[in-house]
Amino acid sequence: MLNDGFYRSRYNHDTCTELMLKPKAEDIKSLTLNVDPACRSTEDTTCENATAFRFMPFKGMEGLGGKRGVVQPGSLIDNTYDKTDTTGIEAELEKIFAPLKELNKCGSIGFHYKNKGGWGKSKVDKTASFDIFVDQMKKKPPAPPPPPPASSGSGGGMSMPGPHGGRRLHFNIMDMMSGSDMGDQTEVSGDGAGCGDGIPTNPDGSCDYSSAPTLGDGMFYAPGGGSLSLDDLASYGFDTSDGAEFEVCSITKEEALKMFEKYLTTHDPCVWAKHNAPFMCTKQGPPAPSAVFSLAYANALLAYSIFSAVCVQVFFASSKKKKKGGEETPAADGGKETPATSV
Repeated sequence: MLNDGFYRSRYNHDTCTELMLKPKAEDIKSLTLNVDPACRSTEDTTCENATAFRFMPFKGMEGLGGKRGVVQPGSLIDNTYDKTDTTGIEAELEKIFAPLKELNKCGSIGFHYKNKGGWGKSKVDKTASFDIFVDQMKKKPPAPPPPPPASSGSGGGMSMPGPHGGRRLHFNIMDMMSGSDMGDQTEVSGDGAGCGDGIPTNPDGSCDYSSAPTLGDGMFYAPGGGSLSLDDLASYGFDTSDGAEFEVCSITKEEALKMFEKYLTTHDPCVWAKHNAPFMCTKQGPPAPSAVFSLAYANALLAYSIFSAVCVQVFFASSKKKKKGGEETPAADGGKETPATSV
């Protein structure tokens, strides 16, 4: 059996299923990871890192190539769909990841909010962990409409809606998949970038910007206290076509635990082991018509031969017994014939 390209181990599917842990809080690590797969850290280059939760599905994996988390479903996609079948791939990934959005207050599948569409393109990565990043941006609930102005008797006025109407976050999972097994993988707290210096955090984890300076039109606070424009968010894959407003949001470790639990039910996390040759999964189909005919002919000939042999033995034994009995029995009256008498 070959080494798996990601886990650097030799597992068949049954072994993987038996050894894989169930998600628990102690098996979820908070790591510092690179959020730009195009960047490689060197002495002269520093990449942007962020905090992410990683579920470690196997004990002792730290020494086999780093802190390997539960892998993305790239092996499933590569071995199930033609790469040109984008519709089928999108539907499969939607089935796997969409249920995760309901398990956190940010409505996110877990990828970092800067995970641009150009990073993942049209396939998932079978050599990268599925990580859940703490820092997120979510659509801000629309503000209640202002009360109608008092009538002045000189004609009714109409209040216009604000420039930033509510709009769902653009969700194109095909463009949001990318490897994140880069960065220094240093274990840190799971707090993430937070709201920023001097920005209070509300009990529900949201940021209180009431005392912060007001930003310009189309500008929003980002995790850590920076700012983002609508153009920035659009380049990250958000739908900003109607000027929707967005706000900082964070995924907690408790929410990440529920998301990992769900992720392990929406697809087989050991599917990669099915394609780890030579332990290939196969299924037995019906034989070819020529094979069926050949087997039927051979079986019929065998049955006929056995039947013929038995019949010959039976007839031979019966004849032999009859002949022997005739030789041992003498004729009546010494062998003389007795003439018939009339009645």
